[in-house]
Amino acid sequence: MRDFLNILLALGALQGFITSILLFTYKQRSHANRLLAYITLIISLACLNLYFLETIVNPGPVWKVLAAVIPLIILMPLGPL
Repeated sequence: MRDFLNILLALGALQGFITSILLFTYKQRSHANRLLAYITLIISLACLNLYFLETIVNPGPVWKVLAAVIPLIILMPLGPL
């Protein structure tokens, strides 16, 4: 069951990345499309971070430093957006 949920997280993040790329490259570049693309990208990064936290069993020191310096869970800007 846990593997199934991890696969759902990975596929959801991939779908979010594809959707945000399509919204960024759409011919009519309106503010609404860019805002939706940014929100989708932020949520996809949070899903990807949860996937990495669940699947990486023994992270190396480089991964720990990167996780401490660059936090991928940045859901706080969603309120002002």
